[in-house]
Amino acid sequence: MIKNFDGTQIKPGSVNIRLDSLYKIGSKKKISPDKITAKECCISLPYSLKPGDYVLGKSMEQFTLPKNYCIYHTHRTSTMRIGILIVGGYGDPGYKGEIYFGIKNIGENTVVLKRAMSLSKVIFIAVEGNSLPLISRFQGGKLL
Repeated sequence: MIKNFDGTQIKPGSVNIRLDSLYKIGSKKKISPDKITAKECCISLPYSLKPGDYVLGKSMEQFTLPKNYCIYHTHRTSTMRIGILIVGGYGDPGYKGEIYFGIKNIGENTVVLKRAMSLSKVIFIAVEGNSLPLISRFQGGKLL
């Protein structure tokens, strides 16, 4: 179900996720969630995330979820304590690819983001019964 991880990431109720790369949406125009046309801009790491800044992160880990499991992606408490808000989400049964997530500095201090830094975690949830086939334009870890 997970590629590119090691045993130290496994916790009693979750698996820690590491940061692979950062992106910024390269447009300040209005963006519709249904049709994102802005171009992404890769940001080199380490990166100093200033208070109020928002970037997108991509996980080092790749997921291949079977039909009977989904994932809930959320922050780690240590991330929250330094003023970083992780905007995670939900991974449907059948999803394949990396996870993208929002990273917002809601604190008062600049935070240096580094490759392989563990900012978030996933929680696996068993799905009972039949799940519908996943149809998503983001399948395979696509950003936009």
